[in-house]
Amino acid sequence: MTGWLTIFRTVALAMLVAGFVPRVMAQPHGLEAFRQQALSTHTALRERHGAAPLVLDAELNDIAQDWAQRLASTGAMQHRPNNRFGENIFVAWGSQRQFDVNGVRPVQWWYDEVKLYDFNNPGFSMQTGHFTQVVWKTSTRLGCGKAQAADGKVFIVCNYDPPGNFQGRFPQNVDPAR
Repeated sequence: MTGWLTIFRTVALAMLVAGFVPRVMAQPHGLEAFRQQALSTHTALRERHGAAPLVLDAELNDIAQDWAQRLASTGAMQHRPNNRFGENIFVAWGSQRQFDVNGVRPVQWWYDEVKLYDFNNPGFSMQTGHFTQVVWKTSTRLGCGKAQAADGKVFIVCNYDPPGNFQGRFPQNVDPAR
């Protein structure tokens, strides 16, 4: 058994030296449950503001998953360039080795920006853009992805179609809570 361990370590070291970086795994066993939790949370929060429920979309799920894996592999928190969809991103980490994030936490965190939104002066703000995308009335499709980086950070991406946060369209798309 010790021989196999030595061979494994040698191969792993050779792969790292050669610049091979394994693709970050997406935790497929819990991904569908995560997406359903994210969808349910979006639905409940959107209902407060008179917005219809979103529908999970396979294409948007794939796009969001791809970007979450990219963020996890680079460790960078950035929006996808030239994205034709609305996008919210989130990262979290913890001290436990098996740290994970459910579908409620990032959506609630984005929504909590509602405290900073001025409904008397509707418009885009860097402090409230996640919230306004969550409740944007004309968005109908949702896709979410989740990936864990080698350092344990969990990256979340949700994409929305049609996208929100268009100047001049906030009054008809972002209502106060009922």
